[in-house]
Amino acid sequence: MTFGITEIKELTKSMSAYPDMDYSDYSLSFLGRRLPYVFSALNVRQIPVFQSKLLDDDFRDRVKTLMSVEITEMFRDPAFWRLFRDKVMKSLPTGSDTIWIPHAPSGEEAFSVSIIMEESLLTDNYCVLCNTPSLAIALKIKEGRFNKAFSDVNQTNYRRLEDKDAFQSYLEERRGEPVFCGEISGRVSCIPSTLATQLPVNRKIGAILFRNVSLYYNHRMAERVYAILLDVLMPGGFLMVGIKDSLPREIEEELIVLDPAERIYQKPLSKQNYSYDLS
Repeated sequence: MTFGITEIKELTKSMSAYPDMDYSDYSLSFLGRRLPYVFSALNVRQIPVFQSKLLDDDFRDRVKTLMSVEITEMFRDPAFWRLFRDKVMKSLPTGSDTIWIPHAPSGEEAFSVSIIMEESLLTDNYCVLCNTPSLAIALKIKEGRFNKAFSDVNQTNYRRLEDKDAFQSYLEERRGEPVFCGEISGRVSCIPSTLATQLPVNRKIGAILFRNVSLYYNHRMAERVYAILLDVLMPGGFLMVGIKDSLPREIEEELIVLDPAERIYQKPLSKQNYSYDLS
């Protein structure tokens, strides 16, 4: 199944009528790949049928889950996580209390942060906050569940980072499957909503992980979203994006480049907010 530009625009217009389902400023290349995947996974073959099913809350939550590209590995790119552990976590601005993941399609990244906090003895200082695209994803993270197909990869990535075999000690069995123990999953809180709908409240954001998300946006949406992120980020805080993400030039020019290879930036202490048009 494939969709043309007219059909993609019709579908995104239909979805944008519902909360947290505005995909109109995602790139056409992403939508052209993802929408057929969603239709196939839901066993829907006709656009009118899809549009009628959007009236159902559970169906919409499934669509939002499927529209999100899952992060399957923990500690992917150990070089990045080494910098996060050794530089970012040790240099968070004074008074910060939260590591924010504005788009968490799964719990792998949040659990990676939580383990680093555990091993760095920072569990009393910070929490991990995620915005999740759907209720189903928020529940999965809350329960400490992860993609079991990548268990061996997770352990390998962890050993490459920490040079020890402690990964299994963070797991426990629940209802016959391995999940992360309460010490790890309990440190992670979820907002089941997109950052466009609900931003963190009463949080002092010291670092934002927004890796491999904006590559799916068009330029207009990337500008708008990054401006929002940097308004929320404390002066002196860190923004981490993916290698393939396109950071708008006017925003990148106002940031301190901590590591160009791993795309780690710092908001200057003198910068209080960003005056870009968010409309």
